[in-house]
Amino acid sequence: MFFFSRLIVLPILALVAWGLLEYPLGNIYLGMGLVVYALVLTRFPFIWLFALPALLPVLNFAPWTGRFFFDAFDMLVLVTIAVGYFRLGEKEGEPLFGGIQKTLLFLFFGGAFISTLIGLLPLQSLDFNAFANYYSRFNSLRICKGFLYAFALWPLFRKASCHERDFERKFIGGVLAGLAGVCLVALWERQVFTGLINFSNDYRITSTFYSMHTGGAYIDGFLAASLPLIGWCFLAQKNRLFRLGGLFLFPLAIYTLLVTFSRIDYLAFGVSLLALVLTLGVARAHRKRFLSLVVIACLIAGAVAFPIVSAPYIQSRFDKTGQDIDTRLSHWRDGLRMRQEGILNGLFGEGLGRFPRMYYQGHSEGFKPATFEFMEEGDNTFLRLVSGDSLYYGQRVALRPNEKYRIQFTVRSDHPKAMLNIPICEKSLLHSYGCEWLRFDVGDTQGRWVEFEHFFSSGDLATGNPIYQRRPVELALYNGSSGTSLDVDNLGLYTNEAQKNLIRNGDFSEGGDFWFFTVDNHLPWHVKNIGIHLLIEHGWFGVSLFLLITVGLLIRLFMEGIKGNIPAALFLASFLGFFTVGMVDSLFDEPRITLFFFLLMFTAMIACQREKTCES
Repeated sequence: MFFFSRLIVLPILALVAWGLLEYPLGNIYLGMGLVVYALVLTRFPFIWLFALPALLPVLNFAPWTGRFFFDAFDMLVLVTIAVGYFRLGEKEGEPLFGGIQKTLLFLFFGGAFISTLIGLLPLQSLDFNAFANYYSRFNSLRICKGFLYAFALWPLFRKASCHERDFERKFIGGVLAGLAGVCLVALWERQVFTGLINFSNDYRITSTFYSMHTGGAYIDGFLAASLPLIGWCFLAQKNRLFRLGGLFLFPLAIYTLLVTFSRIDYLAFGVSLLALVLTLGVARAHRKRFLSLVVIACLIAGAVAFPIVSAPYIQSRFDKTGQDIDTRLSHWRDGLRMRQEGILNGLFGEGLGRFPRMYYQGHSEGFKPATFEFMEEGDNTFLRLVSGDSLYYGQRVALRPNEKYRIQFTVRSDHPKAMLNIPICEKSLLHSYGCEWLRFDVGDTQGRWVEFEHFFSSGDLATGNPIYQRRPVELALYNGSSGTSLDVDNLGLYTNEAQKNLIRNGDFSEGGDFWFFTVDNHLPWHVKNIGIHLLIEHGWFGVSLFLLITVGLLIRLFMEGIKGNIPAALFLASFLGFFTVGMVDSLFDEPRITLFFFLLMFTAMIACQREKTCES
């Protein structure tokens, strides 16, 4: 193990170096940050226990960089693994797994890697489309990252559990720091787009979870799993700073959870609270103190929740619950219907990351998703937009209010009804306001490249204080003409005063760098149930092992919890909240959430029986 751990350090660092060189935005600063982090790791080798969960939900710049296959957080994880493996001792890393539950984990990860190969092969061309679209076969590698990182981090977890006295406190503190970051961004988002106390608007936050550009419940899963761990500040810590931090964070997290306006989040919170009551509530050692904290927590949650749950918008969502359940059931049946027959597919599934492509090719729900791809003619690269269900291919732009702008581009299409729409909007991830909607009839280009030029005023876009009022502005490309495709190239946006192009990579010579797509319909991208997702992409082998692992862990946590083991009870509540959200969403189709889940699992497995783990 010692020789192997040293052997793989150089390839990992080479991958990080390549990622930095290719990173389109602030790569020098990112590189400096990673170097500082690596140096800190050499001095404080277990600081990653705090850093990884703290930065996991917030180190995400996809709307600005256009990178979502391999990004800054990936590089952070790889640096952690490289430094950690270099410092592994000959005995400290062995055995890699021990015990039945850890062996099952090993088999599950092995099955996930087989499912990755099924999705990845045969390899497609390594062009700009390979890492820009979820229909790509390389999407299997993107999904696999969460499992691969978790597998690689296990030896570091094991070493930390044996040698770091503050193992649990560092990790849970990191989770709560990440939760605080998510909540603060959510507060800013609410203030900028709706106001903090406007609960009638249909605005739903995404905070830092930019992977929700195709929908999903990633912020919901993160909140449901993180929020119960706030109890650590009051039940397992005597430090007043921890308690003060928990007292500040709890109402903030409750507010953030409520303004997702996700009904399953509300249920997940209730399930987590019930789990804590059924464990620590019956433990004699903590009963009186715990029950008093439950009463206080319920009073705080009720005070925060009352104006939100009594507002018209969430009431309208509750009224549609039956209709939404029918939609989910139909979607699940359609997803199961698309599975292929055969022993290999039955055992290991259709392959990781394959559901979007399966849906695009074989769904029966009455619409066709739109798509995009990068095309090449000689040395020229351009963007092709194929119509279907709404898809916006956009870029953040730095506009100033009440100023004249000139937009120009070249376009072509073979379809007489083709029309290029360019909405310029104040936009969060999924909501648009105050749009200047530019429409160009391009049907008469007859397959020839034609240049268009148009002048417009920004009007009231990007007004207000830049800290707490000004909304980000996005320029997007949208093909809304049914049954058409069109090609776009050489996009430029200029002011009258300067000839500097405000659009980065407007000629698409760098593929999807600086561009980021969003959609309105989320069903084509997620099967919307964690169990069905595992069955489709991992097969019966993966589903069976996952059930054995998680059910065994939940039983063990419950048994420890009723004995008064505070970490066990908190992690039980965390997992039950996570799985409650998983009843209506996939969750494991986002590698960050996958990694977060397994980090929680490893901590729960190790922290409750540390001595046994170190001796095994």
